[in-house]
Amino acid sequence: MKYCKKFFVVLLLSIACNSAVFSISADFIAAGTLGGTLALEYVAGKTVLEKPAAPVPYLLDSSEVNAFDRLFMQPYSKPLDTTASVLQFAILATPAVFAAAPSDTWSAIGFQYAETMMLAQGFAWAGKLLFDRARPYTYFAGAPSDALSDGDWLCSTPSGHATRSFAAAVFTATTFCNIFPESKAKIPVVAATVGSAAAVAILRVMSGNHFATDVIAGAALGSFCGFIVPWLHSNTRIFSRDGKSFSAAFLPGAISFTLAL
Repeated sequence: MKYCKKFFVVLLLSIACNSAVFSISADFIAAGTLGGTLALEYVAGKTVLEKPAAPVPYLLDSSEVNAFDRLFMQPYSKPLDTTASVLQFAILATPAVFAAAPSDTWSAIGFQYAETMMLAQGFAWAGKLLFDRARPYTYFAGAPSDALSDGDWLCSTPSGHATRSFAAAVFTATTFCNIFPESKAKIPVVAATVGSAAAVAILRVMSGNHFATDVIAGAALGSFCGFIVPWLHSNTRIFSRDGKSFSAAFLPGAISFTLAL
């Protein structure tokens, strides 16, 4: 594909950034490293992955859209677009609930959350890079002029809002259940976070920004990121036989092996 070289450049940058964060032990150094890598990934993504602006033909033909997505196509709605963005930012703040967790876990939770969002954003950018798909509002009158002029109209798949919202929601739900396994608040927390992420996905469809399959893809990617990062950090496999043991710890960007004889 025409963007493959750019995709692999950003992929390698992301892997290097993530590995660098987890190679630092001192909290204040790690915080600085994390901030720098987040900025680097953002600049790399916006610079390397940004598509050139392309003029959109006036009112695309909806008959070219698959039957499933055609059922839910909507014209652009600024109020619903804004509402979805505001709700997304609220979901991104849900890890604040871990202020109630022991203070010695805050750094680990913060780093895991940052890596989750870096991974999710990387998936979203890669998808938009690899798939040229016009947004639903291009099939109706009243599309936002700024999106038509900067080429964003061609970045429908996957939904970045859905990817980020589900990544944050599933991360919060998964980590909360791991830290507070006996809490009666588990079900309310899971329902509130995941339900809010689903609301963002629905609003992105209703606002004309995405097709239903775009937000389904984003939800799947985000949910994967939100679950896999905490799982990888906590998952250690130990095998023992005849007094000898072998363990493998799976970490983002690395696998650690330990052999005891």
